[in-house]
Amino acid sequence: MSEFFSREPAFNQKEFIGRNATLQWLLRRVLGGTPQDINLLGEPRIGKTSILYQIPIRLASLSPLHRSMAILLSPAEWIQSTPNIFWETLYRKLQRKIKQDNTASSLSPQAEPYDFFQALIDLLNVAINKQNYDRILILIDDFDLLAPHLTPDDFNWLRSLTQHSLLLNHIAFIIASLDSLQKLSKNLQEISPFHNVFAQHRVGLFSSSEATLLVQKAIESANRDLPDSSITINQEAFQFLIAEAGKHPALLRIITDYYALHTYQRQHIHLDAIRADFRYDEQVLWLFDTLFHRRTPEEQEALIKLAHGQPFANEIVLNHLAYHFGLIERSNDGYKIFSEAFQDWLRHYTPPSRQPSSPVKQRIQHTPPTLRYFPTLKQVTIGDGEPIQLTRVENRLMSFFIDHVNQVCSQKTILDHVWGSNRNKSVVEKTINRLRSKIEQDPSRPQYLVSVWGQGYMLKHAVKEP
Repeated sequence: MSEFFSREPAFNQKEFIGRNATLQWLLRRVLGGTPQDINLLGEPRIGKTSILYQIPIRLASLSPLHRSMAILLSPAEWIQSTPNIFWETLYRKLQRKIKQDNTASSLSPQAEPYDFFQALIDLLNVAINKQNYDRILILIDDFDLLAPHLTPDDFNWLRSLTQHSLLLNHIAFIIASLDSLQKLSKNLQEISPFHNVFAQHRVGLFSSSEATLLVQKAIESANRDLPDSSITINQEAFQFLIAEAGKHPALLRIITDYYALHTYQRQHIHLDAIRADFRYDEQVLWLFDTLFHRRTPEEQEALIKLAHGQPFANEIVLNHLAYHFGLIERSNDGYKIFSEAFQDWLRHYTPPSRQPSSPVKQRIQHTPPTLRYFPTLKQVTIGDGEPIQLTRVENRLMSFFIDHVNQVCSQKTILDHVWGSNRNKSVVEKTINRLRSKIEQDPSRPQYLVSVWGQGYMLKHAVKEP
């Protein structure tokens, strides 16, 4: 199916739609005479990872007189996010970039973080003073996963990289996170805070022109990929897609995918059916739940009141929701929720019960209920529970795991068999996290899809049904 319908980040330039203004702004800041470190902020699935992956691609197109490199770290790919793994990964990636493998024997994987930090300084000096690199960009995605595991020393070392007299005009950081670096490091009581050297840039909803372009490109691509396809979109249908998804890039991809498949299979448009599929899509529901529960109680109250057409008096909160998070937009009547689907979700939202419940008991069971996988239905059940519907990529992943039940599978093996070697390993971790959110009672303590430290993942307590 069309690359524009992928639910993973845009890893290549062809898939990258919109955000060119953000990308150009970032490159100007980090490639200028005095590089600026950037904290790239945005809500989940808004496009931060896609932007980071485009930076090395754009660097490759620069003049050969300007030698630049980018090192991208993705903590979501790692089995554990520890200081050792962080500093070793950064050191090894730079080592491979500048082809300085002769130093590999001097540091073992058991070396201390400070040892890797000092060796990293030496490699950076080699890259700048001997190999004449003008700019070295260190890109860190999903910093929220890494920050809780870093110590004050780690933050001080990171800051020293940004302020080192020999590196100052050659190194720049772009760190993508849900929450600001200030919030992620607020408990460290640093004398010289790491976040102070960073400028913030927020990634929000698409502009109207970017949203239009994404839908158009997706429809064109679907017509190329689907046999004998002649999918068209009229103004009514286009306005419907924009209203439901609200110019959110990930939501637009999902609903346009449903539109293309419905139109192709039925040869005419059923907007109500598309709406139902979209609003009950597991990733859509996960995103709505995440967007809501990341807000403060007062922000949640504002969202629910606006969803029900009720006034909310605190203009500061409304401005914050509009300009920092893009969850509401100005309208002729004041403010409105950015997406009709999200508004519907908010109208039906009920707070979780505070009463002690069976999930606590469930977590202390020695043997969890059997997970049953139904490949033709793309469903799983847990014990006597209701069927859980899987997306296409989740189904491919579960099919692979069920064929290797109770076996440890490495990230590379999973990637090669489920996605193919042309994709990045981060898709494995992110899809596993989404699958865990569906099948695990407590995704932070998985019982079925477990991590085996340093080796990979294993599916347990599962059987395959006809």
